[in-house]
Amino acid sequence: MPPQRTSLTPISGNRVKGGELTKYERGLIVGTSIGGLTPREIEIEFNTSRGAVRRTLELQHIHQDGDSLPRLGAKLRYSPRDRHALLAHIRKYPKATFDQQRKDLGLKMSNTLHGITYWHAKKRPELKQEHADTRLLWCQCRAHWDAERWKDYMWSDKCSAERGRGKVVE
Repeated sequence: MPPQRTSLTPISGNRVKGGELTKYERGLIVGTSIGGLTPREIEIEFNTSRGAVRRTLELQHIHQDGDSLPRLGAKLRYSPRDRHALLAHIRKYPKATFDQQRKDLGLKMSNTLHGITYWHAKKRPELKQEHADTRLLWCQCRAHWDAERWKDYMWSDKCSAERGRGKVVE
């Protein structure tokens, strides 16, 4: 990226190739064309490409106040029906990986293309049987406790904890 120009200094004559014309430059090109200059003379005068001058003159009736025309963007590789099927599959199987989903649905979209990368369930370590048994024994030993005593304990999935107003995830 070229360095920023210091304010109130002259603009460099070394234009970046392929840069977009400003509204002002489009207006000057159209005005000089109306004034009688040929496209070749306009190209030399404003140091722009032949294609930029030609397209500006061709599309001058479409440009609203010299604004750039909206660009179409990339063509979608999936239909609304494919997206709906993917969302339904994610809701039904939240722990499925992207590869499993593509295989199950027969889709060829990328992981980031559909914009739902954060809808998946977080990966959590699996609870091993020995840990489950230890937890069960601990709870059975305290089965006689009342609700007031149980309120003193906080239960966690051992993966994240929130504290304070900022909800810092650890």
